[in-house]
Amino acid sequence: MLPGAPTNVQATANSDGSVSVSWNAPNTNGGTIASYQLTFASTPPPLPPIPGLLDSLRVNNTLRLTIANPDGEMIAIDAAVNVN
Repeated sequence: MLPGAPTNVQATANSDGSVSVSWNAPNTNGGTIASYQLTFASTPPPLPPIPGLLDSLRVNNTLRLTIANPDGEMIAIDAAVNVN
């Protein structure tokens, strides 16, 4: 059985360069969750940064949380990363 999607996925960039991630566990739909995988991507915008704008507006930070069951079926959800 394919697990449900996790909810309330949140990621926050910390001042030490690490990222704190949290989510509400998904419904297993009667199956088993075999693994969680986190993938982080940072994509700069097509234009140069404009002085005075927040760093979070200059770079698109995305975290993808992928959950797999023992049969290899997966579900993924993306979350924006908040830059403090």
